[in-house]
Amino acid sequence: RLESVNKQLGTHVCISEDTLNACRETPDVVLRPVGRLVLKGKKRPLKVFQPRPDLASQDEAYLEAYELMRTGKPDALARFAELHVQRPDDPLVELHLDRLKEGNVGDFMIMTEK
Repeated sequence: RLESVNKQLGTHVCISEDTLNACRETPDVVLRPVGRLVLKGKKRPLKVFQPRPDLASQDEAYLEAYELMRTGKPDALARFAELHVQRPDDPLVELHLDRLKEGNVGDFMIMTEK
């Protein structure tokens, strides 16, 4: 189900925190938080991340905007709007910007499709 949710997120690959923790060695890959997702037919949210092997270091601008959103800060909308201008093709920036424009707060998402 997590694989199929990529089409709703605009991502190609996502990984759950449970899978990440089960890895014997933590991969040396930048991971961006997607959110806490409740997949269709499930009740428990999963913390989900997007691996970004194309990035050499953490995406500090995204992480800052994400933290504002996660904690319900009103500046989150403006920060994601700025990021969207800089990165119009970034699917997670667009996803969160759209969610914030719709009045959603936090990083909790209920996925309604498989």
